Amino acid sequence: MEIGFATKAIIFKEEKVLLITKSDKEDINPNTVDIPGGRLEFGETPEDALRREVKEETGIEIEIIKPSHCWTLIKKEKEFQLVGVTFYCKFLSGIETLSEEHTEFKWIDPEQILKEDFPEWLKKEITAALDIKKSLC
Repeated sequence: MEIGFATKAIIFKEEKVLLITKSDKEDINPNTVDIPGGRLEFGETPEDALRREVKEETGIEIEIIKPSHCWTLIKKEKEFQLVGVTFYCKFLSGIETLSEEHTEFKWIDPEQILKEDFPEWLKKEITAALDIKKSLC
């Protein structure tokens, strides 16, 4: 049995959010839409891990504003559980560059995600981030 901790980012650049597509080589949910993030390494804070993962996966720098959602992923067949926190973030700088873990990235209007055929978990993440965004205005 394995239990891990991960962080994810809903990154806003102007009025759009960043989505990435996992490659077919990924262990968990290959070939699916995702948001940047990953597991903590020993000694890292969640924020440090998120900055590192976002930079590794996308080539960009972010400003972490605040946590937006806590979640759990359980894969019973693999005896695996991942507990995580998603953060509402803002794009700071950098040129988008994909890692070998991903095949595509795109900036998309969050309202489009809520209206179209995207996974429910992603719609929950977007809704939580939009709530924070509205509260900060």
